[in-house]
Amino acid sequence: MFCGQAGWDIASVGSEMFGGPECTNELPIGRLVRDMRYVSIIEGGDDVLRDLIFSRFVIPVPCRS
Repeated sequence: MFCGQAGWDIASVGSEMFGGPECTNELPIGRLVRDMRYVSIIEGGDDVLRDLIFSRFVIPVPCRS
């Protein structure tokens, strides 16, 4: 989850530096933005991942339902 968030931050800052996603289709940063978008959709939302991590590692075993 951390790597996905860091990758998305890097891709968004890079696209802002090069003029936004519309202007970067021919640059590698455009592909990075598209790939990070795809990864965020496939992995699931950060809220879902946080709930999954919380339920597996924070809640004690006897209390899990």
